[in-house]
Amino acid sequence: MATKTLISEAEYLSAGFPDPTPEYVCGELIERAMPNSRHSYTQGELYYRFRQQQERLRLYARTELRVLVAPGHYRIGDLFVYAGTGPTELVPREVPLVAVEIVSPDDRYEDLMTKLAE
Repeated sequence: MATKTLISEAEYLSAGFPDPTPEYVCGELIERAMPNSRHSYTQGELYYRFRQQQERLRLYARTELRVLVAPGHYRIGDLFVYAGTGPTELVPREVPLVAVEIVSPDDRYEDLMTKLAE
C-alpha cells in the first residue's frame, strides 16, 4: 500500500508549487490535471462574460483561485464569482455565488466524483 505524505496547512499555504498547483485535503496534496486549449478557452470566455457584468450587477469573477471550502480543505476552482464585493483575503473563506469546475479529458470521472463529495 502506498504511503501518503502529509503536510500542514501552513506549509501548503506558504509553499511554492509548479503548475498546476495541487489542492489540499486533510493534510494530503491532491494533484490536478494540466488544462488543455479547450479548457483555457472556455475558462476565458466565462470569465469575460462575468467581467462584462461586474459594474452593472456587482459581480466579481476570479480564475484559478485557491479557496478554503471547509476546515482543512483547499480547492482551486476554474472560476469563482462573488456578489457584492470581491474577496479581500488572499485565500477566501467566503462562499462564492458561482463556482465553476471545467472538466477536461484528462480528468477522471471517479476523481471528479470524489472531489465533489469532499
